[in-house]
Order: sequence, then structure tokens, then C-alpha cells
Amino acid sequence: AAYYDVVVRPEDTDPGTARSMLRSLVTDRLGLNVRPATEKRMTMVLSPAPGGVLIEASGSNEGVLDLEEGQLRAVGADIAQLMALVGKNSKVPVVDETELPGRYDYLLEWDASNGAFAFIQSLGDIGLMLSPGLRPVESLVVSDAKFLDDAGARPTPVPVQPATSTEQEETH
Repeated sequence: AAYYDVVVRPEDTDPGTARSMLRSLVTDRLGLNVRPATEKRMTMVLSPAPGGVLIEASGSNEGVLDLEEGQLRAVGADIAQLMALVGKNSKVPVVDETELPGRYDYLLEWDASNGAFAFIQSLGDIGLMLSPGLRPVESLVVSDAKFLDDAGARPTPVPVQPATSTEQEETH
């Protein structure tokens, strides 16, 4: 049996709508029956740094993140926007544990030649940190698949055999 991780990152969509869109995609277009599941997985966790958060609320509702080489300027941006940016560049899910409501203005600067590591370190300048951690992650598990025949009809569902833990380890 094969084991696949499918990562979907819809832009500018709230998490509830994104889950609904993904479920519709795999059910309607791919012919897969799925069920929701939550399991602990390796994630990156955005949280307040030990010294506390160093950003102040913005008077703007612009919601702008301007990313240039070695610089990120936020004007009236909420933490969800920062999460989307970090998540788009991460190979694992990113979890927000900041509990920061509202919108903020901030400027992050880093040495772009040092890549993602330098960006992650620059989060400390605004009192945030990004670190690995095991957290519950919602996912969709395929329970069976319906394959189209030559006439386009959907025959009886074919049970999908779950991967064994050995097979899962081999594919990661």
C-alpha cells in the first residue's frame, strides 16, 4: 500500500473554507471517500518569545505584508497573514500559539544570504519565535477510492489498505 501526504495551501482563505474546498476536491474530482482525523505531527510553532511580544497594535486596517529580499514590512497586518507567509515556505504545518488578536505594524530585517534561518531568528526582534514541536494536526484520511471506468461510471468503492507504520517510515 502507498502512503501519501498531500499539502494544500490555498491563498487568502480562512481555514474552515480551505478544509471544505479540500474535502470537495478529493471527494468530487478524485473519487476518494475521506474522513477527518486529528493526530500529533511535527509542526513549526509560532509563539511569544521568552521576553514577551514586542509589537504594538496598529491604527491601520490595511493588512499589508511587503516582502523584499531580507525585509518584511507589515502595516495593519494580523498574525494570520504572517502565519500564511511562514506556512507557504514550510514543509510542515505551522501552528499559531501567539494568541495575538488584532492588527500590527512591524519591520523584520535579516541577512538574506543566510536564508530561512536568518528570517526565523529575526522574529525575535518582534518578540516571536518559531520552533519545532509536536501538535495536533487536522487531516483527511482516505477510507476508499472510486475509480472511473472507461464509460465514466463510478463502480463499487475499492477499499484502501492503510499503510503500516514501517511503510510510513520508509516514505518519510
